[in-house]
Amino acid sequence: FERDSQYRITGVSHTDGIRLKLTYHASGYLKAIHRTDNGIQTLATYEQDARGRLTEADARMDYHLFDEFDAADRIIRWSD
Repeated sequence: FERDSQYRITGVSHTDGIRLKLTYHASGYLKAIHRTDNGIQTLATYEQDARGRLTEADARMDYHLFDEFDAADRIIRWSD
C-alpha cells in the first residue's frame, strides 16, 4: 500500500501486476479509484454531501447507486 501524509491509502499494488490509485476530495473523502497498470481506467467514483454521507457511488462497469438520508443520518432511499 502507498499512503499520503494523512495516512490515507493512495495506491495499491497487487502481486499479479494490477495497480490501483485512490484519489480524494478536498474534504478528505474518497473521490475515485483508478486502475493504472495498463493506462488509466476509472473503476469507481464517489460523492458525499456536506455532512460526509455517501450520496452517490458509480462503479462505471457494474452499478450507479444513489443514497438519501433523513435528519438523523439514516438512509431513507437507495436507488440505482
